[in-house]
Amino acid sequence: LEEIGDVTIVHRQKYPLSRQLDSAGGAIVLRRIENLGVQVLGNVSPKALVTEAIGNDHVLTGVELDDNTIVSCRIAVFSVGIRSRDELAISVGIKCEGNNQGGRGITVDNYLRTSAPNVYAIGECASWMGKTYGLIAPGIEMADILSFNLTQTETTVGGFAPRKMVCAVLDSPSSALV
Repeated sequence: LEEIGDVTIVHRQKYPLSRQLDSAGGAIVLRRIENLGVQVLGNVSPKALVTEAIGNDHVLTGVELDDNTIVSCRIAVFSVGIRSRDELAISVGIKCEGNNQGGRGITVDNYLRTSAPNVYAIGECASWMGKTYGLIAPGIEMADILSFNLTQTETTVGGFAPRKMVCAVLDSPSSALV
């Protein structure tokens, strides 16, 4: 087996998981990754693949970043995150983020209702307060809220108030769901 060699992560935000973590949590993840010997370049994006002609082939030699630096490499792996599958919702007129252009999530309110009566959305296809969460925990929380609300019945002694999505700290994605 050939040795893998150096690994570099190029991330367009300051730290990994920047949509899911606040800056303190992101700094912890960044330090953990760097302690594994992985270099992390933040606040930059790939602009072009750099190749070299060898005979009739072109061989990858690096990735050019949007700040014009070049990261040398023999293998490049791109991870582009999640993209909501909201085509069906768009096709039937349910409101989605991004003017119904697709891939930005089905718009839901605090009770996970869509713009269509009796239609709900949860998980990575749902966009709550303009955000689509690409982690399992928010999806589980959404499922918990919706299942609670759909199974409650009013009785002669009363009922439970419906649960809803609540934004605990607006600028802290890691504590956005309560």
